[in-house]
Amino acid sequence: MIVLIFFVTFNIGAGFLFLMGKKKNPNIIADKAQGFRLGPLYPIAYAILDRISITSIPLFQRLMTKLAQLYGSENIHTTTKNFIAEQVSLFLLVAEFFTLLSLSQGPDQTVFAIGLGLAVIIFIYRFQKVEKDTLNKKREIESDLPDFLSKLVLLVNAGESMQNAIINIANSSSSERPLYKELKTLAKELEYGKSFTQAIDEFAKRCLVQQVTVFATSVILNYRRGGEELTEALNALARENWENRKLIAKTLAEEASSKLLIPMMFIFVVVAVIVVTPVLLMM
Repeated sequence: MIVLIFFVTFNIGAGFLFLMGKKKNPNIIADKAQGFRLGPLYPIAYAILDRISITSIPLFQRLMTKLAQLYGSENIHTTTKNFIAEQVSLFLLVAEFFTLLSLSQGPDQTVFAIGLGLAVIIFIYRFQKVEKDTLNKKREIESDLPDFLSKLVLLVNAGESMQNAIINIANSSSSERPLYKELKTLAKELEYGKSFTQAIDEFAKRCLVQQVTVFATSVILNYRRGGEELTEALNALARENWENRKLIAKTLAEEASSKLLIPMMFIFVVVAVIVVTPVLLMM
């Protein structure tokens, strides 16, 4: 009875919210490039999100910052709303599936409870995954930055202008890692005539990594001067980032060793049981 009441209330409420959200937001578009797939269900979440200010809620403010690091700061308010709507839609689908499964079996309240629990776990996991993806992107950018700076120093020392050097590095790379994706965007902006200082500044904002911001600031300050001052600034940045890359490698090694600790403990217990069991049986 509880499952049936939940099912009826759940669907009536979802249907009502869908109509409200669809009326106010008839042209919601989910960006599939960002991994959003459940756009047709977004009006349900939008009906609630339209009535609150996500920028005034600390949790959503933090989420917005992380999503800006992943997808860039352009249209970040819409991206944040779409991300929340995606997770709400996924939660609703999982809850609906297990509710129907429960009703088909009796209803079975155990299946219903497991389904709701799973829906909550998936919902929480998807938010936590943003933190992990953001950290991974930051580490990848920090790891690739020293190589980029070394190439940049070589080209500038060889007589290339800063702008042409960046374009050549971006266009000659086939890497799909975050830094080179942003560099390709930067190169296209420069080729289309955007001012160098504005393009570099927006590049730093898209990356949202401290080392890239320092690079952008240093380049903007020394760009007009050129010559030895620019080369010295790039060399200093390259040295600093190589040291930072060593620290990142050390941190990753420590994390890998800590992750191996549990499997090693499990293997030790299994081996101990195998060795001790025959002795115990002989006693």
